[in-house]
Amino acid sequence: MRRTRGLRRAYRLLLLTVACVPLCAGCNDNIVDGDDTFTRPPYIRHLSTSKVDDYVYFFFGGDSDNPAGVYRHHSEEPSVPALVVTQALEGAVSPCGDLLAYRSFFGDVRLIALNTISPHSPDYSILAPIGPSGGALSVAWRACDKVLVSGEYDAGYGIYEVDIMTLEMRLVAAGARDATASRNGDVICYSDGNILLQTHSIIDTIVCFSQSHDYVSGPAISWTGGRVAYVRHNTVGPSSLNLEMYDVESGARRMLAHWAQYPAWSQDGNSILYVRVDSLHFREIWQISRSNNVQRPVLSYDDFNDN
Repeated sequence: MRRTRGLRRAYRLLLLTVACVPLCAGCNDNIVDGDDTFTRPPYIRHLSTSKVDDYVYFFFGGDSDNPAGVYRHHSEEPSVPALVVTQALEGAVSPCGDLLAYRSFFGDVRLIALNTISPHSPDYSILAPIGPSGGALSVAWRACDKVLVSGEYDAGYGIYEVDIMTLEMRLVAAGARDATASRNGDVICYSDGNILLQTHSIIDTIVCFSQSHDYVSGPAISWTGGRVAYVRHNTVGPSSLNLEMYDVESGARRMLAHWAQYPAWSQDGNSILYVRVDSLHFREIWQISRSNNVQRPVLSYDDFNDN
């Protein structure tokens, strides 16, 4: 009898601990997201740009004055970043600029309207539930009514296309993650350790690394579908995070910047925004020209508390 009471007490304590995890995920403790653990908040991650304006959306890990969540910042004007939604790990703006799909701390994918009038806004907020092995790993848009979500669902692990009006999920790339799409949605780009382009049913591997110490992540396809920015990880070289660009037509590759993560294309397609990594801190957003590699800072952690 005493043992049964002890087990019940331990079970109640476990339930209380699990229930508190989502509420504490925005604190300055470790946040585990996919296969990464970051122990030095505050930090900036997961950039997403709008196709209709110059705003960049990103995840901020939070501090004593600002809650963790998805923020937005105008890349061409000095301003204090604005909070869009709390308890969110990554957000992506629809091509029409009216909706934000985001991964929540709870593991599902949700939808909110960025303005009060949205012709595509459904009556519900959850687009993709928590999968059998955990939450979604990435989110992006393919069209104004189609969202690309990576994770494990009914048809296995991979990238799914979700219709925001019907919630129907369709597997479009098995075993892959980190999808992005061109402006019209005809071309999607994603990663499975290499980088692949998919046009309708044709799949091409455009960036492939055979070395065991190399892999690529974070592909971002330009709005026209003609260029892909990505990060090459090299665990044995002097710089382990190199931002590179691939030209789809010519097949040429070019290195743009060292110590970079989470690339995203500007609205005009002439530059790439990325998170600059400094001493394992993710605290700054920079912008680099794709033509001449000229760089400039866009946002730093200090901007959050500027008056």
